[in-house]
Amino acid sequence: MPSRLSLALRAGVVAASVMSVIPAHAADTATAPYFTITDLGTADQVASDLAPGLNTKGRVTVWRQSEKSGYRPVIAGGKKEKMLDAPAGYENEFAYSLNDHDDAVGWANTTRNPVDSLATTHAFLVHKGKPVDLGTLGGKNSQAYAINNGGVIVGVSQIAAEKQQRAFRYGGGKMEALDPLAGGTFSIAFAVNEAGVVAGGASIENKDVPVQPVHAVLWQDKTPQDLGTLVPGRSSIAYSVNNHNDVVGVADTPTDQTVFIYSQGHMTDLDIDGRAYSINDNRQVVGTKEGEERGYMVGWLWDNGKLNVLNDCIDKSLGYWIEAGHKINNSGQIICTGRLQKRVHFLLLTPAKRPK
Repeated sequence: MPSRLSLALRAGVVAASVMSVIPAHAADTATAPYFTITDLGTADQVASDLAPGLNTKGRVTVWRQSEKSGYRPVIAGGKKEKMLDAPAGYENEFAYSLNDHDDAVGWANTTRNPVDSLATTHAFLVHKGKPVDLGTLGGKNSQAYAINNGGVIVGVSQIAAEKQQRAFRYGGGKMEALDPLAGGTFSIAFAVNEAGVVAGGASIENKDVPVQPVHAVLWQDKTPQDLGTLVPGRSSIAYSVNNHNDVVGVADTPTDQTVFIYSQGHMTDLDIDGRAYSINDNRQVVGTKEGEERGYMVGWLWDNGKLNVLNDCIDKSLGYWIEAGHKINNSGQIICTGRLQKRVHFLLLTPAKRPK
């Protein structure tokens, strides 16, 4: 299965108008928000597209090596961690999303090697502690990326047609395909809000290029709504949608990529050279971008037009370097990955009053 970054880059030429730009002004360190850090342990770097999950209660999904088998999802953030079981026949399991009922979804594979391209990989749900294999749309592999509190699950699956993939919505024990744009052959879903609105990407027919371009889309039913692109001849993909149907993701520029927010019918360039992974109902956005120091990526928070580098929002004496903000909930908590003495850690940031 392709990574979410590679999907954002698989585009050719698309027709769209240039949208507006909101410059992301860097916040002063003294006035930047402040967060305390809960270190949830080290993060094995297994695959580039893995990401921890976060619900509105501050509970988190991370991954750990099991003593008896491969990797397993762990629910953390409470008094005691809980390791989840995998469906029968699967060796590794990784969860991307956790709802407020502690239902977790992600993908599991059938060999001890978690990145074995020859293994069978299926989307799964763990509901009330019991793992469920969600199957596919007729092809070999599938992955789930998000679940809402109503139990609606979204992701991507191969279909019976050779080398084709479709976004899916799963509910009531049934997986259904979400259509690409007109003439397209590919779609993928990364997020779903509480109303069941799904965000992701879908290809669209363009006979002038050898590879179909991908546009950020929303599905309110099976038919996609095209959110467009920022620059003619480039592409876009959506990674998150909040309960106001605001969307964030990545869009191509003439030379690179930028973060966009889509709201009330308009796609706007946030002027951040990086990637946006999550937006909450307060329109706070988190993601990652290349840093100016140490050669590492840098996690950031965009809030009301201000760009905050997360390393400026914590106690620097603790020695952490935050590389990415993956999810933000409506309380402003952020699940991140960052480094401490060259090891990658799962870090839960919680808003707090800045010490004097």
